[in-house]
Amino acid sequence: MTDFKRRFQAKKQQTPIPTQKVLVFSLGPEQYAIAIEQVLRIVTDFTPHGQLHNGHSLVKYQEDVITLLNLQENFPQIPPLTSTPYLMICYNPHSQTTPDYIGIPLTEMPKVLDIPLPQFAPLPPSYDTQQELKGIEQVIYPEQGGIIFYRKFWV
Repeated sequence: MTDFKRRFQAKKQQTPIPTQKVLVFSLGPEQYAIAIEQVLRIVTDFTPHGQLHNGHSLVKYQEDVITLLNLQENFPQIPPLTSTPYLMICYNPHSQTTPDYIGIPLTEMPKVLDIPLPQFAPLPPSYDTQQELKGIEQVIYPEQGGIIFYRKFWV
């Protein structure tokens, strides 16, 4: 009886591993993630307007007009998206006065994952010497294998 009690107490005293909730989505063959607190909503009904030379355009969402990002500008290795039925609307953390949002076009619905912090790692400096992956802060090594490129803010 005493052995059982000790085992139970040992399990109870384990410290939980801190985690970060992220939204994971595919762009081409790779997976990317953003901190879930940066995402306002995912919508399926949107129409881009006024495309600029950099590929950005505008989308009306409720009472706001948001910038729809051209992902090929920041990620040239991503093949052009032919169909984007989903729009992930994110907060722009760099906006100082009024709320500002950006839209990230997606080909499929992102997944919510709760990633243990030990699975995050810095991007090796020798990997992206040409800075093709602008703004990628870390990589995530999920338990199921592979690599997820993580960026807290997509602006």
